[in-house]
Amino acid sequence: MYRARNDYDKNYNFLGDIYADYKITDKLNIKTVVAGGFNILNRREFVAVNPEAKESRDNATLTEGDVTQYNWSWTNTLNYRNTWGKHSVNALAGIEAIEERGKEKQLQEVRT
Repeated sequence: MYRARNDYDKNYNFLGDIYADYKITDKLNIKTVVAGGFNILNRREFVAVNPEAKESRDNATLTEGDVTQYNWSWTNTLNYRNTWGKHSVNALAGIEAIEERGKEKQLQEVRT
């Protein structure tokens, strides 16, 4: 535990969405939803030379990394509902756009 006291994994997540629902007529309704997220991850790990271990290490290693990711989606649906007599129709049509991107950097330094 003492040797790992300066190691860390930090993860920050942000997400949210916005939607709108509009009744065009009594039988026709449109809905749109825009959602997105953002994620940041930072990591550091130091592995020291450990002569006391069962299998001792000859090298000390420092690994640091950063990951940044984001995503968004946009969903649109159109709903038609109609009833006449004993018959009814409930039709739903929709389209969606999605994007996800990210970038990662990692650095490792080995000391002998």
